[in-house]
Formats: sequence, C-alpha cells, structure tokens
Amino acid sequence: MPVINNSEALTLHADGYCWAFKNMWVARRGKWKLLGNPVDTSNKGVLTETDSLFLVNLETDPGEMKNLSTVYPDLVEELKKQYEQWEKKNKHN
Repeated sequence: MPVINNSEALTLHADGYCWAFKNMWVARRGKWKLLGNPVDTSNKGVLTETDSLFLVNLETDPGEMKNLSTVYPDLVEELKKQYEQWEKKNKHN
C-alpha cells in the first residue's frame, strides 16, 4: 500500500520480481519484462514460435506489442536466469 498510495515511493522490487501462471511466466526488472510462453489475451497481436521468449520495454511499449528479444539477447538471458532462480527457490517452499 505505501507504494500505491505514494506516486513518489520507490519500488519494493529493486532487484526485479517474477511470477508464473499455468505455462506462462514473467521476469520483471525496471522497465524490462520478459515473458516466457506468452499468451495474447488481447487478440491484438500474433504470436509465433519465435515469440516463446518475448522481451518488452514497458516505457516505450506499454501495450507489449513489440518483441525485442533478438535485439537484446544478453538481457533476455539475464532475465531468464532471474526467473529460473525464482522458480527454483519457490519450488522448495
């Protein structure tokens, strides 16, 4: 609530955070969001097999329409590792 109630408050997730739902997962850090096995529930775009890892810059693409995974492969690997560490930690809880 402190972050929601104060537009100047800093995020509580400075190192990033992750979540998963069914077969889809997400790793977030700053303006970057990596989706694994994304599902387009908006029906505004077309996902192909090459979009199994979908990297988005939320500052420039809040609608999450442009996959930047081939432009920033090192960032994709960093966020993928972030998710894998999160998943490993949460499987034991």
